[in-house]
Amino acid sequence: MTSPTLIFDLDGTLVDSAPDLIAAMNHTLTTEDIPTVDYTIARSWAGLGARGSVLKAASYHGLDANKLPLDAMFDTFLKHYLANISRLSQPFEGVIEALTQMRDMGWALGICTNKYQRYAEALLSDLALDGFFEVIIGADSTPWRKPDARHLTETINIMLQSADSTIFIGDSETDVATAKAANIPVIAVDFGYSLVSPDQLGADILVDHFDKIIPAANALLDQWQNSGV
Repeated sequence: MTSPTLIFDLDGTLVDSAPDLIAAMNHTLTTEDIPTVDYTIARSWAGLGARGSVLKAASYHGLDANKLPLDAMFDTFLKHYLANISRLSQPFEGVIEALTQMRDMGWALGICTNKYQRYAEALLSDLALDGFFEVIIGADSTPWRKPDARHLTETINIMLQSADSTIFIGDSETDVATAKAANIPVIAVDFGYSLVSPDQLGADILVDHFDKIIPAANALLDQWQNSGV
């Protein structure tokens, strides 16, 4: 059986980074005397990044974002987040075991994330996950970012792999849209930060635990073989 290349999203897919992202957002809000947002409400905003989550919080509180010092707020968010990037964040259950097995099987592993490169590298290093991946491609690593298909296809090119044997794994509409635009099969996890129901994302396969990623990838490989790819 052909060995696949697996490329992963980061936040909400490999790592539950919402606690630190939402803490950074709430810290930023307090600097402007804006009420914080309860974690249970804001968790799904974690995939929106600094700008998106701050704007979402402003909208939640009925504030006019145009009247806020947004550039300063984004800077505050990023500084606080980098200083606390792995304070509460953890790999999702089963991630380390699955990545270890994939690596031992000789699968090529990479990351394509809309997180800035330095933040992605810092988080993965702190959690001792960086050694699993051949490349870590962030939002500022190429001229494109998801959902532009070229962010994903350039990741494949940098890995010196073929799109014909690549699978993308993510948790959001953006991830699924990126894979589909690149004509790459996509597995979605249902425990991330999707703003819509995961079963509505349109992924080729939806999984509820990381121990199902390898069987899902093998199922897609079987489809390729049966189709003569």
